[in-house]
Amino acid sequence: MVDVAIYRTSSPGCDRIYSLLRDEYSVEFIGNKDVEAGRLKKFDAAIFPGGKEHLFRSKRSPTFSGEIVDYVSEGGNYLGICGGMLLAGWVGLGSCKVSHRGLAPYYVYYVLTKSRGDVKVRWVEGNSLGLAGEMLFVWAAGPYITELGNLKAEALYAENKPLVRFKDEVAVASGRHGTGNVFVWGVHPEYVWDGIDNSYLLKRSLGLLLERRLVYV
Repeated sequence: MVDVAIYRTSSPGCDRIYSLLRDEYSVEFIGNKDVEAGRLKKFDAAIFPGGKEHLFRSKRSPTFSGEIVDYVSEGGNYLGICGGMLLAGWVGLGSCKVSHRGLAPYYVYYVLTKSRGDVKVRWVEGNSLGLAGEMLFVWAAGPYITELGNLKAEALYAENKPLVRFKDEVAVASGRHGTGNVFVWGVHPEYVWDGIDNSYLLKRSLGLLLERRLVYV
């Protein structure tokens, strides 16, 4: 059985991800102590979802950040969503640079109202998921990649928001770090909201990581 870790945050996306994957994988929630004790290495893939807890911990604990980097460098598979994309940038996975400029008002609004928004993304030709054109995704103040580093763009934001001019910035990306693999989403494939359901893409991106079938490989 393939072992998958989900880092537990306050995001409701954690339980949604668990419910989507539990029938196909051996899934376990982990926390700061697990990461810092080196337990990531027992998992075939680690998912870092939305939320802030992992971001705060990465700033306070060099051990936490170092264990994530070591895990991926030594062959682990990292799947980051929203805050998990930002975390990837903060710890240096794929040498990418991730921005959250202009997103704070949206983040506060979505947290206080427990609601979500949406945003269009445009798939890059030749992307790993084999998709084309534009697609609407659930969005909860997710970040954007400004410098890809060693990653490859899978999709770009196809529109701006009133406070965020991120059209044509990277919304979805993948790539290598060391001998490991990275797949990051600025949007939320796992959420179902206002008629939007792209949850099958969460499964597909995880499958691509585990099978090492990303375009760059």
